[in-house]
Amino acid sequence: MGIIQMIAIGCYYIILFQLTTIIHEMGHAIPARILSKDKVTILLGVGNNKKIFNIGNFIVVLSGFHPFTGFVNYNEEKLTRLGKFISTLGGPLISLLVGVGGLLIAGKISNTILYRLFRFAAFYNLYQFVVTIIPIKYPNWWGAYSGFASDGYRIVTFLKESKKTIC
Repeated sequence: MGIIQMIAIGCYYIILFQLTTIIHEMGHAIPARILSKDKVTILLGVGNNKKIFNIGNFIVVLSGFHPFTGFVNYNEEKLTRLGKFISTLGGPLISLLVGVGGLLIAGKISNTILYRLFRFAAFYNLYQFVVTIIPIKYPNWWGAYSGFASDGYRIVTFLKESKKTIC
């Protein structure tokens, strides 16, 4: 494998990680925007060097380049409990759908390099699904996510709260 090909593959992985994070966060942001009719902020990366721009009713904040880190902020008071549940589930659900879709597409590709790239993208999305759907509070070594509840943890909390109000 030549140096140019190695650099191209490295760039592919960096772009893939960032796109996967963006897609996951959009899975949270789009339902929050639709159901609240309010502005939604998508935060990508970590650091103090912030670039802020608007895309429609989405505010995008880029805080340095860190392709594995993303958050969504929205006014929770403007969402019903069901709206919060749907928005929280949206991130892992889109990761799952992209992962399964990627595997289906990879299965139709005969080019070895494209097959491997699609398969890796699919498995990375499935990995992101698993990591976010497991109900945990992220430990200190998870960097920017340290101390935050996973999407799965938040989903279980919503379900427990719903059960209490029904009983």
